[in-house]
Amino acid sequence: MTAFAKPILIASLVLFVIFFTNVGIGAAGNTEFLGDVPQMLLLLASVFLFVVGILRCEARSKEQDDADRT
Repeated sequence: MTAFAKPILIASLVLFVIFFTNVGIGAAGNTEFLGDVPQMLLLLASVFLFVVGILRCEARSKEQDDADRT
């Protein structure tokens, strides 16, 4: 995992935990602290950061494979 990808993946995890907590609170019958649109944007940001982090890891892995072959 690259040094740049790790913080991105951690940020993605933090955003997803906030999303999951909000859904759990809403399912328990209490008032959610985020509405529908902010909840959707939070999930979108989490997924976006996850994809960027994974692509960074894949790019680094490919660079290492190419360097090993030469």
